[in-house]
Amino acid sequence: NDGRLIDVEVSANLIDVGDKARICSFIRDVTERNLVDEKLRKSEARFRRVVDSNMIGFIFWNVNGDIVDCNDVFLEMVGYTREDQRKGRLSWSKMTPPEQSARDEIALREIAETGVCQPFEKEYIRKDGSRVPILIGGACLDETREGGVGYVIDITERKRAEEELLESRERFRQLAENIGEVFWLTDWAQRKLLYVSPAYETIFGQSRASLYEDRRSWADHIHPDDRLRTIEAFRQKAELGQYCEEEYRINHPQRGIRWIRDRAFPVRDEAGEVHRIVGLAEDITARKRAEEQTRQLQADLAHMSRLSSMGEMATGLAHELNQPLTVIANYAQGCVRRLKSNAISQEELEEILGRIATQARRSSSIIRSLGNLVRKSSALRTDIDVNRSIMEVAELANAEAAQHRVKARFELEPNLPPVKADQTQLQQVILNLVQNGCEAIDDAPESRREVTVRTKQRDDSYLEIVVSDSGAGIPEKLSERLFEPFVTTKAHGIGMGLAISRSIVESHGGRLWATPNPDQGTTFHFTLPFVGGGSVDE
Repeated sequence: NDGRLIDVEVSANLIDVGDKARICSFIRDVTERNLVDEKLRKSEARFRRVVDSNMIGFIFWNVNGDIVDCNDVFLEMVGYTREDQRKGRLSWSKMTPPEQSARDEIALREIAETGVCQPFEKEYIRKDGSRVPILIGGACLDETREGGVGYVIDITERKRAEEELLESRERFRQLAENIGEVFWLTDWAQRKLLYVSPAYETIFGQSRASLYEDRRSWADHIHPDDRLRTIEAFRQKAELGQYCEEEYRINHPQRGIRWIRDRAFPVRDEAGEVHRIVGLAEDITARKRAEEQTRQLQADLAHMSRLSSMGEMATGLAHELNQPLTVIANYAQGCVRRLKSNAISQEELEEILGRIATQARRSSSIIRSLGNLVRKSSALRTDIDVNRSIMEVAELANAEAAQHRVKARFELEPNLPPVKADQTQLQQVILNLVQNGCEAIDDAPESRREVTVRTKQRDDSYLEIVVSDSGAGIPEKLSERLFEPFVTTKAHGIGMGLAISRSIVESHGGRLWATPNPDQGTTFHFTLPFVGGGSVDE
C-alpha cells in the first residue's frame, strides 16, 4: 500500500467444492530472494571476467594432483590446449619439477591446516619441456579441503629483470673494485656511507672499515690547511643538490703529502630530493708535480728572456747611467776646484751636493729596476698598483726608446683598483711590448717615432693596458702566428718575447692580443682582473 513494486511468486490449484470447481492461489513475496539471486549472478559474472581475463591464470585442483578446470590464461602459460584439459592431461604434480616437489608438499600441509596457501614462487614444466617461473597461491573451496582454487601469475619478465639487475650489480661491483679511482656512495638523508671501493686503501692509505665505522675519518686525513675549505664546499653543494669538485691534500701514512681530486654527483629521488651522493676520487699528485715543473720552466724561460732583453737594452742603459754619472763627476770636480781656491760658500756647496744626491738616486733607481728584472723571480703574486709598477720601469723603457730615437709616452688613468700579480713578470711584459714597439719604428720618420703606454679601466672587473707604436705594422702572413714561439720579424731575434708575454698574462687570468692601428702601426692590448675579479673571455 506504499506504492512500491515487489516481486511475487504465484501458484494455483483447482479444488472441487461440492458441485463447483474452485481455484486456490498462493502468492509469496520473493523480492528479497530475487535481490540475492541478482547479486549472486553479478558476483559470478565478475568472477568469470576475472577468470577469463588475460592477467592471471586460475586453476581448480584436487589433492590427487589433477587440474580439473582452468582458464585460457593458464593454458597459454603452460602451453597446453583446452582439449588436453578436458582429457585430464593437466596435473599440477606432474608439471612441477621433481626438485621443487617438496615445496608443493608444504603448500598442501598449509591448506590442510588452514585452508589457505600463501603465495610462493616455483616453476611449471610446459608441454614442450621448457620451464615457466610462476607465483602461485590458493585456498580450499569447502570444508573437505580435498580441492580448491589457485591463482597463477607468470613472473618470467620479473625474473628476467631480477637477473639483469643482478648482472648489472655484478658488473658495477667489478668495475668499482677494479678502477684506479675511489668510487664512493653515501645516503645523504641519513649521512651514512653505503659503499667505498678498495682503491681507497691504496690512494688514502687507510682501511675501508674505518670509514664505515666513522665517516668523519675521511676528513681527519685531509691536510689541515685544506680541511675546512673542502668539507664546507662538499656540504654546501650537497645541500644545494649541485655537482662539486675539489682538489685537496691528504697525509698518506706511507707516501706523505698527496694531492686528491674529488668529485661528487647528486642523485635525486622521484620527488626531486637528493637522497644519494655518488663520488669519484683520484690521486693527482703526478699532475700537480708536472704543473709545478711547468710553472718552474716557465719562470726559468721568462728569466732567460729578461736576461736576453737586458742584453739588447745594454746600450741604452749605459747611456742612461752615463748621463747622471757624468753630472755627478762634473759637480764633484767643480766642488773640489772651488774648495781649493776658497771660492764657494756653504749655501752653494749644499746646493751642489743636493744635485749630486739627486743624480745618484736616479742612477740607483735605474740599477734597482734592472736588478729586479734580471733577478730570478719566485712568481709571488701580491696586490699591486699597476701605474706605480709601470713608472718603476719607466727609466728602462725610456732608455730603450732613446736607443732607437723614439719618444716613450705614458698616459695612465689615475685611481685604478689594484690587481693581484707578480710585479716582476708584469714589468717584463711592459718592457717586451715597448721594446717591440721601438724596434717596429726604426724606419719611421722622426715626426712619427713614438710609443705610447696607456692604462684604463674596462669595467668593474678588468684593467686594460695598451702599448701602441707608429711602425710599419705586422705582416699579414704573421698575424695569426704572432704569439707562437720562435716566430719573429727581427733579423737577430729568437721569437720568444711575445710568446712568453702571452703566457704570463694568461697565467694571471688575462688575455693578450694585437690590433692594427687605423692609420699606421700596431696596438698590443692585455687585460688583468682586478682583485676579486674573474678571468677574461674575449
